[in-house]
Amino acid sequence: MTVDIGSILQPMLVTLIQVLTPIIMAFIVLFLNKKLEETRGLIDAEKLAVAQELITRFVQAAQQSGLQGFIANEGSEKKNAVIAWTKSELARRGITLDLNTLDAMIEAIVFEQITQVKIFEAPAETPAE
Repeated sequence: MTVDIGSILQPMLVTLIQVLTPIIMAFIVLFLNKKLEETRGLIDAEKLAVAQELITRFVQAAQQSGLQGFIANEGSEKKNAVIAWTKSELARRGITLDLNTLDAMIEAIVFEQITQVKIFEAPAETPAE
């Protein structure tokens, strides 16, 4: 009596493929979803970086405009101008940010600029000889 190995292996392979196919597909779907979320995160990070760059420039422009008298030299007036300019430019670029995020970014950039200003730096003392 001869046993044909092919006739035994073929049904086993077909069953194995039928069992493994959904498992492999599930892993592929999970992998693709993870990559999609990572890509969405990068896009959001890029949008925030663009917004931060614009806000930094607009805050500087508002400071100068306030000093030159183009807008009132008050914090709220300058902030409103920065919000309007930023919303307009972001809309032109197809980026939307909610007002709270925009407000927080403006406050953070103003604080950063204030803390970076060095009005007077004392010269280093030289030791007496």
